[in-house]
Amino acid sequence: MVEKLTFGEILINLIIWLSMLVANRRQLYIVNSKQGIGYFLLFILITVYSAFAFTTGDYFHYIELYNDAVQYHGSYHFEAFYNWLITVLPVNYNIWRLAVWGLAALFLILTFKRLQLNAQFASFIFVITLMFTFANLRNALGYIVLYYSASLLFYPSRHKYRSYLLGIIGIICSYFLHKSMFAYIILLGVSLLPFSKWVYILSLLLFPLLYRYVPVVASYVLSYGSETSQISGNMYLNSDFNQVANFNGLIQMFIHRFPILILLFIIIRSVYQRKEEIPFMYKVFVQYSYILIYISCLFYGQSLSAFFSSRFWNASLFPLTILFTFYFCYRPRTKAIKLSFYMLIAATLYDFAYSFYKL
Repeated sequence: MVEKLTFGEILINLIIWLSMLVANRRQLYIVNSKQGIGYFLLFILITVYSAFAFTTGDYFHYIELYNDAVQYHGSYHFEAFYNWLITVLPVNYNIWRLAVWGLAALFLILTFKRLQLNAQFASFIFVITLMFTFANLRNALGYIVLYYSASLLFYPSRHKYRSYLLGIIGIICSYFLHKSMFAYIILLGVSLLPFSKWVYILSLLLFPLLYRYVPVVASYVLSYGSETSQISGNMYLNSDFNQVANFNGLIQMFIHRFPILILLFIIIRSVYQRKEEIPFMYKVFVQYSYILIYISCLFYGQSLSAFFSSRFWNASLFPLTILFTFYFCYRPRTKAIKLSFYMLIAATLYDFAYSFYKL
């Protein structure tokens, strides 16, 4: 039996989130501000919030899966690494979550530090862009290990070959951290190809045509994954879950996605139209994020399961968090940027308000 969310549980999550937002509030209007939460406190707060992320959709669902895994010494739903953690850790659901999301938080902080990003602005962008999604997804660990490994390849240390070796090993490890990771690794590889503004224009012009053939293409792509990935992918593809654009859904989608699209558009226009130079890794992340969002839109509203649409959108928020932290830290807070930041804050507040409403 799935437990029901309580008022106190929502309040705990809201207090943690609000505390982090208020601590970083100066990032809204001060360029490259050093006031706010540093990396160590950010790691602690992300880990605690994620371990007790009551308001996320999968928190209570995972309790049942965890209990089954304890009882039967493993669960098909979980990858081998998570089943192994269940066997070696004390039998406690929240301890298991602390381990899984604590590792993801650690690799996130290591990625920020390796890229020498402003800690306080990274904390701010994480809070308004990724925090809710990060705590909701088990494959957050797979995503972050992939991007940390990519940073080793793009920005090797003085011992280049060691960095390259660790980066390759990390990418291989990320593959085993979630059944869907093969697709994200492949797409990251595709993002290494050079893009021009015409790639974006052509992709938009071809969107109506591609939208018609999504089910066929999806089945074809899944055929190249591992057997486990194929089974999992086909389960999602044929699931009965479909998005229904009711009034509440439209509001949530608009306030969550519109500011993300605006911020990404600002970067694409600057880099590909105005020819602004940015480091190669971030250019790859621009292209990668666009591809993930594009695929998400292709799956939206299809007659097949809508899991893929939300999964690809959520996946895009991870590289976008790194990209936004790099790109907007030193940028003047124009009206469009400020509006986008405020809308992202409003989106999370709306989610909390809706959680209270549903009690």
